[in-house]
Amino acid sequence: MSLPPYLLGPNPWATMMAQQQLAAAHAQAQAHAAAAQAHAHAMQQQMPPPHPKSDEMTEDKLQEKAQKWNQLQSKRFADKRKLGFVEAQKEEMPPEHIRKIIRDHGDMSSRKYRHDKRVYLGALKYMPHAVMKLLENMPMPWEQIRDVKVLYHITGAITFVNEIPWVIEPVYIAQWGTMWIMMRREKRDRRHFKRMRFPPFDDEEPPLDYADNVLDVEPLEAIQIELDADEDSAIAKWFYDHKPLVGTKYVNGSTYRKWNLSLPMMATLYRLGNQLLTDLVDNNYFYLFDTKSFSLQKL
Repeated sequence: MSLPPYLLGPNPWATMMAQQQLAAAHAQAQAHAAAAQAHAHAMQQQMPPPHPKSDEMTEDKLQEKAQKWNQLQSKRFADKRKLGFVEAQKEEMPPEHIRKIIRDHGDMSSRKYRHDKRVYLGALKYMPHAVMKLLENMPMPWEQIRDVKVLYHITGAITFVNEIPWVIEPVYIAQWGTMWIMMRREKRDRRHFKRMRFPPFDDEEPPLDYADNVLDVEPLEAIQIELDADEDSAIAKWFYDHKPLVGTKYVNGSTYRKWNLSLPMMATLYRLGNQLLTDLVDNNYFYLFDTKSFSLQKL
């Protein structure tokens, strides 16, 4: 009679195999732990002991940081040059320099100027702007002469007046108000008016040289009204200056973007420019005749 499997005792071979596998796993785990501990101990011996960090900033370190900061800021605000292009510094030249260039290029039929003709043709499209800048900076009737800065091409192909004639509005109106009075007297006396023959030059006539024909000619006397020492004392010293009140507390500078004149100055300027100012204060007077409505340019 055979016994059922659950009544049989444990297999001695299976028990022995299980014990051997358990002992091998335990030995392998101990070997791994020992290897990891040895590696950590070796790494700990190789690393130097950490030094305590000092929070104090020495004088040398401060100087080094300051020098680095100055170098960084100088690079930040320095002039950036594109692609290694170095812009040549343009020095102001005397007026004789441009006069000599124009005089030498008066006759373009010479063979040595054959390459400059292309530059002259290319400069023609800028001629209206050059004429506009010339007319814009023409001396006023109360000025005898006016020296201006010019920007010219090295071949003399084109020349621009490199200035903008900023003015103070009430001063400019008062100046032309006095010119209205003086021009009526000039028209009556005919001292500054001379008849002129037109056209002044023939078609084939070469242009006159400025240094030979115009430079030595004494310009006509400036047209200025005689200001009263008492009534016009607030503006008498600077009224006909080219750049009045520059460097004083009444204007911000040569641009005249902001100006603040005193009450006696404004009263005198209003009295001198009164003939050019309207006395109409009623806006209904301009009904159906709004001059701004007739303007054609885009605003």
